[in-house]
Amino acid sequence: MPEYEDRLHRAMAPRMKLSGDSYMSHKMASGEVNGENIAFPTIMPDETGKLKEYGMHEAFQKALRDKDYKSFGKDAGAADAYAQGDYKRGTVADSAHNREEMLSQILRGERYR
Repeated sequence: MPEYEDRLHRAMAPRMKLSGDSYMSHKMASGEVNGENIAFPTIMPDETGKLKEYGMHEAFQKALRDKDYKSFGKDAGAADAYAQGDYKRGTVADSAHNREEMLSQILRGERYR
């Protein structure tokens, strides 16, 4: 499983701080290599393990090197749709899943994080 997908399925996945009080754990892009359309993260762990947002070219190269991407073959539209948000479906990054988890924790008497 690519590293970014592993983070998508962990409730307490690492995040990077943006401006103000906002945080981000994932940002995706799509591209083509040797006729194969792929979606890949632009936010990845650096050499220390801390999340870092990489420029498009550097992220593309790092994703290929680390095999941290998802292939869509010849379907550029599917790769782009996945990168634009389809990657979140059914994961903790999915807002419907987040609402369900929040309600479940509240019903168990836990503090939602």
